Amino acid sequence: MVEGGFGDEGVLFNPTGVADERIAVRVDTRPVRDRKLAGIQRHRTQRIEFERIPEPLRWIYLDAKCFVQAFPPAPARPQAARADLLDDLLEA
Repeated sequence: MVEGGFGDEGVLFNPTGVADERIAVRVDTRPVRDRKLAGIQRHRTQRIEFERIPEPLRWIYLDAKCFVQAFPPAPARPQAARADLLDDLLEA
């Protein structure tokens, strides 16, 4: 959340949090954690952003990828975040 001291939402290279209610999809990235960390370490802009996160909290950044639904507008309070970005496409 913004209270964590990272700054305003929408600012480039400024990681921010959002309320859990706004998260539409939460993907478990633990199976690719090492690859994700290696990619971050190879790209200066991502490394700078990653290093701004306090070390004891970095696992949160590596273990899941969360997405806020921009369009169409998501319900005000979804029941739970989906685990797959394509879930609703497969149902259609």
